[in-house]
Amino acid sequence: MINREARTVAGQIQILWTPGHSDGHICLFEEKEGVLLAGDHLLYEIKPNISYWPLTDENPLNNYLQSMDIFEKLPIRLVLPGHGQVFQNITE
Repeated sequence: MINREARTVAGQIQILWTPGHSDGHICLFEEKEGVLLAGDHLLYEIKPNISYWPLTDENPLNNYLQSMDIFEKLPIRLVLPGHGQVFQNITE
């Protein structure tokens, strides 16, 4: 789900609310180049920590999986994760 858009010197950025790793997690997507700033939501060789924390949503795994559905609709060509190497294919 695109929650907001922001205009930057690099162009239009889509701000995507992607709860799961944390309730307030966001990713940033630049559609012209297909670049996703994934933070801790998508990682290449390791999996993000999806844990229940007191006073947070009761089902973070469900939130994470629903957030993953967002990426199927986007023309992502390059993923810049918060940890590890940059990658291109989000289905691997």
